[in-house]
Amino acid sequence: MKNKDNFQGELFIEVLWRNRHIFLETKESEPGKELRLMLTGIFGEGEIKNATLVKTSSGKVNMEDQASNKWEAINEGISLSDNGITSVKARPNDPFVISLLFSDESVPTITSLSVPPPLPDSMRAQETPNMD
Repeated sequence: MKNKDNFQGELFIEVLWRNRHIFLETKESEPGKELRLMLTGIFGEGEIKNATLVKTSSGKVNMEDQASNKWEAINEGISLSDNGITSVKARPNDPFVISLLFSDESVPTITSLSVPPPLPDSMRAQETPNMD
């Protein structure tokens, strides 16, 4: 099992597009076009050929008010870290969000997933007593 220091340079990315939520793992040093190659392998070239890969500066998306998200294009010619996608923002338990934007859209089309039920008490982290 990796500890948090072993994830240095690794990126965990969630692609939100329509009703699809895809998780990718890559490296900070990879060029932006590597994401397109991965997505082409998943969706097929025809589906995303004319799409622009987009992100928010924080890597987070407000699903309740999608119009409030400020999307910007990912430069496919430079590294992901130079695009602002770093291992600090793209962790395994909190992935960096990207999407696909088509020329006839002002914001990406993202369908929310259902809200999961609350965790059972037995699965919640146990509080540790304060040892002052």
